[in-house]
Amino acid sequence: MNHSHKTGIGPIKAVFFDFDDTLISTAEGDRAALRAVSELARELCPGVEDKHLLKIWNARFRSSPWDPTYQVPVEEWRARLWQYSLAELGCSNAAAAAPALAQCFKDTRLDTFKLFPGTKGLMVRLTKAGIATVIITNGHAGIQRSKLERTGADALCTALVLGGDEVLAGRQEKPAAGIFLAACQVCGCTPDEAMMVGDSLEADIQGGVNAGLAATVWVNRNAIPLPKGAPTPSYTVTNVLEGTFLQ
Repeated sequence: MNHSHKTGIGPIKAVFFDFDDTLISTAEGDRAALRAVSELARELCPGVEDKHLLKIWNARFRSSPWDPTYQVPVEEWRARLWQYSLAELGCSNAAAAAPALAQCFKDTRLDTFKLFPGTKGLMVRLTKAGIATVIITNGHAGIQRSKLERTGADALCTALVLGGDEVLAGRQEKPAAGIFLAACQVCGCTPDEAMMVGDSLEADIQGGVNAGLAATVWVNRNAIPLPKGAPTPSYTVTNVLEGTFLQ
């Protein structure tokens, strides 16, 4: 663990965790899902170059992974992304193939998602020590809930605070201070009694700073240098099990 700075940190009553790529490998799940979709696309749409398809689809997905107005159900929205991408490449049965690709993507991702080794034990130890744990995650609430339930993470923590729910309620997700303050309220603690652990400097670390939390912990799995101008975490670890920051 790299200790960046530690000033005035008192007793910690709550630890807030990000979810994607902090407690589970979302990136690994995405890669597995896209490999499965590639195989299915070659079967359903002969002649369509799967690498080209994934490139076109990925651009659409990264831009709008769900309907920003929340009017179209997620699965229907994502099937449309596949349909538009297939049609762009001249697939004659794009409308018929798209729902199957969307279902394949969803199922494979969920089947692949697993908590990082040792995560369950860490959460149990914190709970036994009387420290509240909250998962604060951005994104569509329905999607995140399905991932939390499939991995069992929802049953390990004191509470969940979902950015998607905040957005629907007219509030903001990370890095806005409000979502962290909501977690503090759930735990019955003040910001200076809580810390945030996450892999995103922009959402997790900056958010913790914005909310005035006691400390922030950057999960830097690839040991990359801290980018210039990025918020400085209180601690840097390569995984959440480097829990000496709680001592």
